Amino acid sequence: MKIQLIHPPNDETYTGSVDYSRTHIPIGLEVLAKSIELYFKANKRNVDIEILDGNQLSIKKIISKLNADVVGVSDLFSNHKNALAILKHAKYQNHASTFMGGINATNDYKRIKQNRKFIDYVLRGNPEDVLPGIINGKEYKPNKIYGSKHNIIFDLSHSKISEYDKKRYIPISMTRGCEKAKKSGRCSFCSIKGNYSVMNTKQAWEQIRVLSEYGFRKFRETGDNFDPVFYQSLLDNRPTEFSDIEFHIHASADLITEHNIELMQRM
Repeated sequence: MKIQLIHPPNDETYTGSVDYSRTHIPIGLEVLAKSIELYFKANKRNVDIEILDGNQLSIKKIISKLNADVVGVSDLFSNHKNALAILKHAKYQNHASTFMGGINATNDYKRIKQNRKFIDYVLRGNPEDVLPGIINGKEYKPNKIYGSKHNIIFDLSHSKISEYDKKRYIPISMTRGCEKAKKSGRCSFCSIKGNYSVMNTKQAWEQIRVLSEYGFRKFRETGDNFDPVFYQSLLDNRPTEFSDIEFHIHASADLITEHNIELMQRM
């Protein structure tokens, strides 16, 4: 079986000016790829997985490369039209099984599923624990927001690493969601439902070690808010060979305390 996981390029109508072409490795797709590989290996089956990154490839180039049995896309507000175009071609021209995930799919799944018959599965949340089974015919729950054990150590074997600038920050997902949203409700501008999870500290450093072997020493945490307890534990258990790495972490204003500033400086 061949599976193509795709981060579509931004739509032409999207006016954002940030250029991610050399920095935004689609790590979410690498997590899915590793999960699928582990599932197929455990079941003694072969699978070929390819990641196509729209930060590097045009929509025309991506569509010309579609040739898999299963095609999945990450659906964001900035690339929704291109995500639909990819799956429509994959279904009607290549007769592939198709699925869509990502923040846009999570929040707008009802309308997508109702109006886009060429999409077989709209997956909400973090589906890496269930996606391999769904691909192989296990039960699909269209209304469920999937959680994750958050324990998959991924590599970058499906991405063209030479295309990215190793001197800049690579995304990493040691925390997911926002602890404040889970404990006391989300802020008025936020779309997060309140789910929150953190990686085991040992696994977090193992993930950093794997990525550092590709030459990366700067990491941009994709979680939505600074978690002092997690980062204190991460600091307390930091291996000596990682004393020079750098982190980019989001933090809400109420967390910018003297204690947390010192903690961030030590990180």
